[in-house]
Amino acid sequence: MIVRYPEYLNLFAPAPIPAPVLEYAIVPEVRENYNRTLREFIELIRQNDAKPLYVIMGGLHEIGQNRLLLRYSREGAAVSREMGVPLIDSNDVVSNYKGNSADMFSPTGLRWAPPCWRNSSTSRH
Repeated sequence: MIVRYPEYLNLFAPAPIPAPVLEYAIVPEVRENYNRTLREFIELIRQNDAKPLYVIMGGLHEIGQNRLLLRYSREGAAVSREMGVPLIDSNDVVSNYKGNSADMFSPTGLRWAPPCWRNSSTSRH
């Protein structure tokens, strides 16, 4: 068997220990503003004879502050339900995906990545 030297060294290296995912606290003022703005958007949509639909943001919780950012969206679902707005949880798509869920997003882990952007050196951020 022929292997490159760096790959040879990896054969004997211990498995990497994953970094812990930090838990960031919800900022009450941001939550209040998010929910107030969401209510205003829902009312504006209805005033213009359209039907609102709330989509709970999907993403990769383990990247940076995504866990916090995704929590605001999840908590907004309660506001939507309270106002009778139908909702879709895009995290269902992520959790049911059979491949590597990171392939579904840009490197930030929050924006959905079209197939042409995935695993590409020209990824858009």
